[in-house]
Amino acid sequence: MEKNRFNDLTMRKEILSYGPVGNLRDIVDSCANMYGNNILFSEKKDGIIMSYGALKLKEDVEALGTKLIEMGMKDSHIAIIGENSYNWVVSFFAVAAGCGVAVPIDKELPDEEIIRMLNKGDVDAVLCSNTYIPVMIKHFKEVNKLKWVIGFDKIPEKEGFYNIKTLIKDGRKLVRKKNRDYIDAVIDNDALAVLIFTSGTTGANKGVMLSHKNLATTVNIVVHDIVIGETAMSILPLHHTYELGCTLLGGMYLGTRIYFNDSLKYLMSNMELYRPQVMCMVPLFLETIYKGIWQESERLELKRYLKQGLLVSRCLSKVGIDVRRKFFKPVLAKFGGRVERIICGGAPIREDIARGLSEFGINITNGFGITECAPLIAINQNVAKDPKTVGKAVYGVDVRIDEADSTGCGEIVVKGDNVMIGYYKDEESTKMSFTKDGYFKTGDYGMIDRNGRITITGRKKNLIILENGKNVYPEEIENEILTSVPYVKEVIVYAENAGADERGIIAAKMVFDQEYISQNDINDADMLIHEDIKRVNKKLPSYKHIHHIDISQNEFVKTTTRKIKRKASLEADRKEEVKNVG
Repeated sequence: MEKNRFNDLTMRKEILSYGPVGNLRDIVDSCANMYGNNILFSEKKDGIIMSYGALKLKEDVEALGTKLIEMGMKDSHIAIIGENSYNWVVSFFAVAAGCGVAVPIDKELPDEEIIRMLNKGDVDAVLCSNTYIPVMIKHFKEVNKLKWVIGFDKIPEKEGFYNIKTLIKDGRKLVRKKNRDYIDAVIDNDALAVLIFTSGTTGANKGVMLSHKNLATTVNIVVHDIVIGETAMSILPLHHTYELGCTLLGGMYLGTRIYFNDSLKYLMSNMELYRPQVMCMVPLFLETIYKGIWQESERLELKRYLKQGLLVSRCLSKVGIDVRRKFFKPVLAKFGGRVERIICGGAPIREDIARGLSEFGINITNGFGITECAPLIAINQNVAKDPKTVGKAVYGVDVRIDEADSTGCGEIVVKGDNVMIGYYKDEESTKMSFTKDGYFKTGDYGMIDRNGRITITGRKKNLIILENGKNVYPEEIENEILTSVPYVKEVIVYAENAGADERGIIAAKMVFDQEYISQNDINDADMLIHEDIKRVNKKLPSYKHIHHIDISQNEFVKTTTRKIKRKASLEADRKEEVKNVG
């Protein structure tokens, strides 16, 4: 097999010399031209690893796209629901790169929410894995515009249901007969290509309209700014723009071989099997990995030796000697032995976790983004060395602080070809989301230092305004608690007794890590937390001090992308005692 181009700097410069990607069709065509039969995707099917090359992808995409148009689906909204897989990728490109508008749906949603999203997205057809065929059979008539359901494997003998393999086979015949309706379809780079619904952490889901140019811009950013590697494992769902843009679109354009993780249950075993160099993750996964390293060392009674190794490694690194990957080879072997970098996004990363993994030889890159920006805004290439910021604005994107206060803090606003067209059928929300001079309002507060590094202080919607007019960003205090108090698993800082103006005293609702408490023989965490929160308070200005503590016995309510739903979590367990810190 021809060597992947990524590891050869000359080859990467050659990719850059082709000029920027313009649309999704460019990505498929360029991959076929650059990599031929080189493997781009691998997955497990019935215990066997199946692999697919760049030319195979192009042929399957063109065949399926041709058949979809022949069936009358030109310019239709077509949903894709299912686990990360080669069929998901083929479906996505077949729809978005010449047929119609792709509508990726969150596979973790309950049935009724899936149906609601299909209706909200004006979906005409659904491409889905077998997991969702029963849902489509049961609710077919509840989706107003739905005419076709296309399954990735077996399908029922019912009107309107088709098999993707059969359609690809039929499409190949059409292509051989010189049907070029799909292949010659003109792509408008500014046209709507993908409609993605936000996770709705505080309210209704909004349909984010992303153009070909928006997604192509993400690929151009990855080529310029992000280290991917020869092999990557796709873990996060592909309906998430973070995974879609960085791992799938960016990775395949650089010739990276992408392995699909078939289940979180098999994450660790799949890492050992596939031996990826790079993965995209959310902070929760990083915490699980880091925690797993120490638990394994405890189980094998090697914790003392691991600590000694870290001490020696730190001393050597101070004189420019990096022995991390040699010293901790047994640790890295649990993750396949080749993991060099994890690209993390979706939420703030705990400093201790980032530094801890870095000390074992796994470098952490932090991406700051939002679905509306397809999603990349800024990149911090090494969180362990720069834990306070999210790095600098990515290639071709302009970031500024709007309406900054005396400290330089204000709303982070963005302009660039990565910014969405707008919200689907919601002109009012679209208009409110942009400044008068065309910058997109991210809803995040932050500041930019003299070196262009961006620091996020918190979400605008979470801001607490105290009676004295002071602004409190709860995320800052939450991060301090999570970093300082190891037995706190989750925390939400909020204004207790707040009225309509959200003013009140600072309180914290938290969930304890029962496993940590048990392993470390903590007898009374409810009492200990008082002392630990007083210790945290000493690090903070007096107006940020926590005065009430609410302990929850249940984990917080989360979105399918593992973001905490603050309002729903605060409303849960209201009958539990609120403890006074004093």
